[in-house]
Amino acid sequence: MLAWMRRISASADRMGRMATTVGTDLGAALEQGTLGPSGLRGAVARCQGCTETCACDTWLDTHAAGADAPPAYCRNIDLFLELRSAD
Repeated sequence: MLAWMRRISASADRMGRMATTVGTDLGAALEQGTLGPSGLRGAVARCQGCTETCACDTWLDTHAAGADAPPAYCRNIDLFLELRSAD
């Protein structure tokens, strides 16, 4: 069970880094109601199921200054772009 919780935590951390990198404020989206708790859980679950975590970590490390969009393989690309445009 502990390994499962670590994977969820790592996915949530990765997702937070991605949101910051592409200029999406997940906290504001939650506060404004454009993203609900179930939507956030679904996004974390999509991230957790991703097979590109190593590539994602590398991409995040090389885009620390920011990026216009997540990489094409990101399972949450539509969510990140939709929430960013809603700001």
